[in-house]
Amino acid sequence: MSDDAAIEWVAGLFPFRAPRGRPVTLMFTDIAGFTTHAATLGDRAALRLLRRHDRAVLPALRWHGGQILKRLGDGLMAVFPQPSDAVAAALAMQHAAARRPGVGLRIGIHSGAASS
Repeated sequence: MSDDAAIEWVAGLFPFRAPRGRPVTLMFTDIAGFTTHAATLGDRAALRLLRRHDRAVLPALRWHGGQILKRLGDGLMAVFPQPSDAVAAALAMQHAAARRPGVGLRIGIHSGAASS
């Protein structure tokens, strides 16, 4: 099992339960131009790009206390303990992505009260 697959498997063992009425911070990542890249270069190239995304994103996610909630095609949705943790992770992810050719990483963060 690859390191990335192991991380996702372990993350799935501990599902996130949002504390009702308390702030929660969500992050979404996305690879800019992924659909065109995949359509032009094929499935293998698309998988290589997804792996480069994961190598840029997953270490920062773990280091800053993030937890993957779900995979979203060419990105993911994660939750963080505090907004500052998500922002610090996003900055680290952007720096790591800049060192990986073709990974135009887009990141969105939202923080607010959780409700059911």
